[in-house]
Amino acid sequence: MADDGPTASLDDSQRAYVADLIRAHYVVPPDRLIPLLSSLSSELAQSDTQISALRERLDSALSHRAKLQRLYDGCHAVSAPVRRLPAEILGEIFGWYIDDADHCTLDSCRFRLAWICARWRTIVLETAALWSKIYVNLADSSGTIPRLGSALDYGRNGPLALVVHADSRPPSSSVVNLLANHSPRWRHLAYYGPTLHLEQFAGVTGNLPILEKLTLHDWGFDSDADVSVLQTAPCLRSITTRVGSRVSLPPLEQLAFLKLDTVDWSGLAMELPRATALSEDSCFDLQFYLDDLGLSGTVHLNLSPTTLRVSRLRLEVDGEFRRNHCQQAFSQIFDSLTLPNLRALELSSTEFIRFPLIWPHARAITLFNRSALSTHLRVLNIADVNISEAQLRECLAALPYLEQLAIADHIRVRGRGSNVILVTDSLLRALACPGPNPSSQSSSGEVLVPSLDTFRIRSRMQFRTNVYIEFLLSRTPACEGKPFTVEIERHPEDPDARMDAVLYAELRRLQAEKRVVLDGVSVPAV
Repeated sequence: MADDGPTASLDDSQRAYVADLIRAHYVVPPDRLIPLLSSLSSELAQSDTQISALRERLDSALSHRAKLQRLYDGCHAVSAPVRRLPAEILGEIFGWYIDDADHCTLDSCRFRLAWICARWRTIVLETAALWSKIYVNLADSSGTIPRLGSALDYGRNGPLALVVHADSRPPSSSVVNLLANHSPRWRHLAYYGPTLHLEQFAGVTGNLPILEKLTLHDWGFDSDADVSVLQTAPCLRSITTRVGSRVSLPPLEQLAFLKLDTVDWSGLAMELPRATALSEDSCFDLQFYLDDLGLSGTVHLNLSPTTLRVSRLRLEVDGEFRRNHCQQAFSQIFDSLTLPNLRALELSSTEFIRFPLIWPHARAITLFNRSALSTHLRVLNIADVNISEAQLRECLAALPYLEQLAIADHIRVRGRGSNVILVTDSLLRALACPGPNPSSQSSSGEVLVPSLDTFRIRSRMQFRTNVYIEFLLSRTPACEGKPFTVEIERHPEDPDARMDAVLYAELRRLQAEKRVVLDGVSVPAV
């Protein structure tokens, strides 16, 4: 019903009289002032009552509008494209989200998705693949058992990827038993903790039918007994380990990948021969460190002649080291090895910027000849290696069937490393295929690595753009229809290293023509 508005309690003459009193400062007799104040007070009270009623009506109207807005937004959200996605697609998206979660937030990520709406909750709880990755701390039993039991149940007997952490505290027998009961589902196992605690998993012995990948990072040998619970795993193909001989592993002949992680330099004589059991199609990664040698002048690895049948070998130095120690170590390793089936060789340094590896050139050439790498080496990654252009050319001349090459310039940083410009105009011309321009051929008239189809560089950009483009154009028809793969990374420690805009545009053009594949290219600075 319409509001009549405020009711006037004073007529116009009375209002004029009050205004005149205020302006003129007349003395008003009490018999006239008291009724006037009473009338005004009554009018104020009536106005306050009407304002309060109007505010209540406004609040009610605003509340009603907010409810209508929520209903409108809800109805509008129903038409959102995400609601039309099939459950299978949403499950895949949820899987990507969960895969990016770290161990500590794995469970919360899953349940956070389940809290969004009833449909998402149903998808999360009914998609077994979302519960295939389990993180558990063996020493934490208070809140682990209910969550772990639920996660295992939601996985519906599907394959599991377990990440198990342990510390010096005794493991919870309830957690161990619950995990052991599901050992037939273990596909990937990563264990970080004392070797001693693995003995608690006696129930999994001989009951790992689908285990394919194993990671063992030992935190100390606390037991004199051999741990054999993992000795039988017929499908195991990959092992990454820091533990020693006290953990009995399945026969290495069945592996496709073996990584010995963070080996002390003094233990190389014992660990390197373990890889002799690997098959011809397997990969071997060996990470070792030299930073505990101090200032001693000579490294004695005491390596015996070793023949590895592996197809891929990666040698990585972890941490800092002295130049002479690095060269001595790699010289002795190269002297000891014969690699009759090697197809890929990679040398790596975790601190490559300040501690690039030192190339033992004479020993490398001898290794190439002894192993007949000229007939079968296809991949050479020495981007973390300090090597001269002359040495690189001699190596490439000995590897005519090489298909993939990774090299780098180097710069001295904070008193460490070396200043080396390896990717030069002369090297690019030597790598170019023959063309009408004689300068595109090496001085010998032969092209280095004619089968090259992948070229990766970490560069200080000291080469000329037109020379690199000529090299690239000469390589694209030589690939017989296969695009030439390019990676150009700007050296992170050289502020003057900038990608040329002309080169970048040419690379994009060749990519559009499907003549090159840009695996990674630094964007030119604006």
